[in-house]
Amino acid sequence: MGGAGGVGSGAHTGPVSDLFSNAAAERAAAHAPLASRLRPRTLDEFVGQRHILGERSALRLAIAQDRLRSVIFYGPPGSGKTTLARIVATATGAAFDELSAVSASVADVRAIIQRARDRLGGHGQRTILFLDEIHRFNKSQQDALLPAVEEGLLTLVGATTENPYFQVNAALLSRCQLYTLEALTDEDVVEILRRGAAVAGVAADDALLLHVATQAGGDARSALGILELAADTALAAGSPLTREQVDDAARKRPIVHDRDAHYAGAKTFGHGVGYVYPHDDPRGFAVDHLPEELQGTRYYEPRRASGEEQPRPPQQRD
Repeated sequence: MGGAGGVGSGAHTGPVSDLFSNAAAERAAAHAPLASRLRPRTLDEFVGQRHILGERSALRLAIAQDRLRSVIFYGPPGSGKTTLARIVATATGAAFDELSAVSASVADVRAIIQRARDRLGGHGQRTILFLDEIHRFNKSQQDALLPAVEEGLLTLVGATTENPYFQVNAALLSRCQLYTLEALTDEDVVEILRRGAAVAGVAADDALLLHVATQAGGDARSALGILELAADTALAAGSPLTREQVDDAARKRPIVHDRDAHYAGAKTFGHGVGYVYPHDDPRGFAVDHLPEELQGTRYYEPRRASGEEQPRPPQQRD
């Protein structure tokens, strides 16, 4: 009896496990955040980023025709990087593997490369690797990817919120096409929120949705999170969605300040006092871009042929 019970238990482990896994997946989908439930599945559903996904653009055609080469999507949170990767996964005939750089190791990378080699050699199927948070990979992890990307053994789709020129090895970056995504406009976010309101089962006019959008700062995920919480509050109260409920759900967003935010802020301030960055002027460093009252206080000379900045002590005006 004990032997029979053991066999019976072993025989049912697979099906029972699959049954619970399927049930968990269905329930997880039902309880998923609004942003996850609304994630676009095709390019036609995707909102924003027209500068890289406009009609007849190189990236749009490459995804639609399943001929995407290695790319890195760089942009702020909620701009559509992961969504684009998921659309690639849906559209491609290649095998699609996914890693998070937060938890992946060199061994994980090598295992995916080996599977890619087996697929390509066994039945000619390509492999696309989506690597989220690629900036979290250290040099040795990025170096492990380099030969496979260079040989075309796998197609890399990386996503990062950090400037790749600071965080990704130059050798790997040179083998990828870099696409910069921008924070969504308020109009784009409102379009997404209209869909979200319909799914959440609340009525909201465009003025109220615009108020939600302005709280999110171009982050679609954040906007949908605010809308979902405010909608839950309204439904619990049995009242229409109000501006006060939106404000209560939004609270205060944390201030993001990184290298790029510092540059953008300094650039905006500089423009405000009449300074034009040499990078934005076709004359480059051939002219002195400082306003008269700031001239003579330059700390660094332009980059030399060696590629290094030459320090120079501060100079005072006569």
